[in-house]
Formats: sequence, structure tokens, C-alpha cells
Amino acid sequence: MCGIAGFISEPPLPRKTARTLCSALLYYSQDRGQQSAGIFVNNATIKKATSATNFITSPEYLTAFDKNPSYAITHTRQPTSGGTDSKHAQPFRKNDTITVHNGFYSDCEALKKQWNLTKSTNVDSELVTQFIDSYGIDRLPDFIDSTDGPSAIAALYRNNLYLIRSSNPTSYATLTTPGNSSILVFASTKEILEKSLLRCWLIPKSISLEIPKDGILYHATATGLTALTENSVSHSYRMKPWKGHNYSHSSYLQGETPDDDESIITHYKKYMPHYKPHEKDCNCLSCKLPHTKECLCQSCEVKRFVEARKCQGNLEIDSAD
Repeated sequence: MCGIAGFISEPPLPRKTARTLCSALLYYSQDRGQQSAGIFVNNATIKKATSATNFITSPEYLTAFDKNPSYAITHTRQPTSGGTDSKHAQPFRKNDTITVHNGFYSDCEALKKQWNLTKSTNVDSELVTQFIDSYGIDRLPDFIDSTDGPSAIAALYRNNLYLIRSSNPTSYATLTTPGNSSILVFASTKEILEKSLLRCWLIPKSISLEIPKDGILYHATATGLTALTENSVSHSYRMKPWKGHNYSHSSYLQGETPDDDESIITHYKKYMPHYKPHEKDCNCLSCKLPHTKECLCQSCEVKRFVEARKCQGNLEIDSAD
């Protein structure tokens, strides 16, 4: 599980305001990933294997806001594949393509072969960057359709911002700032988005926090989202259920996943009618439950998924906490 976020503004956002906004987006996203943090802003990629709290006070981060930026994308990481040093953090960049990704793919070798892709790290998310650089943004839905895991992606391609989600959450809002800039801000969840906006501005009740439709590729501008595709695409799970579950997993494996962490428990109660969340002494970052076989949050699903693939011996995993 990871946190993606960012903004696009017209005219460019004052650099101090942009830094405050990006710092808030990173800080409030760190519950979705504390192993590393990163940002692309003012044509610079900065990423470190550290928490967002430490990252936003680093000299490299602070000096990146040396001019007013028109856009930025951020990422906080909780690894499900690849190494854990700074080069494995996101965003990833190749030429004019910069991406951040929340999700996981277990079939990386098959995807590399199918699309003739290479990558410099063993992180599954880098495939998104390589694909867009090779085939262009218009074909990103084709890539999503060929994968076996959920995604939420923000991509900067030739100085344009694009968003797409498949089962994993993304929320966005548009507003006019006190400085009369039009701005679109997005984040993995509505909670992260609302807290970040309130950190920068007093947000009127009339502002609506929206969720883009699942499986649709959007072009994002400072005034809103424009759908570039009509038909929704989705990943399809190809891995058989693993041992240790005492409930039906067929719907999850077919991609029938809820749109946000809050709805996961409700979504799966039909499989576990006697399930009750634990409210205290929890160590699950996304839904405040213990990491057990009975916990049905996305973070625990990833953890169990990784453990199962490790046992099968066909997926190289360095960290999955």
C-alpha cells in the first residue's frame, strides 16, 4: 500500500504555498507508506528511504521549491516488491515520463515479455513508467487491462498530468485559491485530501471531494478532469486462492474490490458475517486492525499476497511490512 498525491495549477502556485501543500500531502499520506517518500516538482525528482516527516524537512526537498511550480506529484511507499533504498522509491522517471503508483503486480516477467519492457530496478511500479515512455499515455488502459493487480496511477507525460485507477482509491478536488489560481489537487483518499487542503486554505463547504470513475483514463487540468476513454478497464487476478483463508476469496481475485479502505470491511462481511473489527491495540496502518488472517484491509491483503508468493518461490520480495 502506498500514497499518491499532487496538484496542477494555473497560473503556477506561489512556491511557499506549493511547498506547504506538498508537505501536507506527503505528511498525511504517510499512514499509507512510511518506508520512503518522494516528489517530482520544478523538473526535479527527489526521493529518500525515509518517512515523509523526515523527508519534508530535508535540504534537498526544501530547495526544490526555488520557483513557482505549475504541478507536482508525490509518493509515500510501503514496499511490496523491490529493494528498500532510495533508488527504489518513487516517483520513477524516464525521459518525459514521470509516474507514481499505488498497487502491485505479481506477473512482472510476463508483463516485461508481453510489452518488451526493461527496468532499472526490481520494483513492479517502474513498469508503468517504462510502458508509458515506450507506448504513450493513450495506451495506458491497455497495460492496466493486462496486469494482475490493483492500481492507482498519476503520470506526468510531456508536461501533462493524467490519472487512472483500477480498484485502488484516488480522490480529487478543484478550487480557486485566495491568490486566484485555479487548482486541481488529488490524493489517495478523501481524508488525506481534506486535511491537506485545510492545512493550506480555509475550504468552504461548497467544495466537493470527488472520486474519478474506476478504469477510466483522465487528462487532469487546473479546472477538472477530462475522460480520454469511454470503456472502463480493470486488472484481473490470475493467482489461485492460497491456504489459510476461512472465507470465499473468489470476488477479490476477480477484481471485485472496494474503492476505499473504509468500505472494505462492509464489502467482505458477506463472507464473514460474524467478523467484528478490533478498535484498540491495532498495528494495521490503513484500517486500524491487527495484521491477521481475519483482517480484510488492503494492507493485510498485500501482506498475505506477498507471503503466499514467497512460499510459492516465484516472486522476489525484499520487504512487505
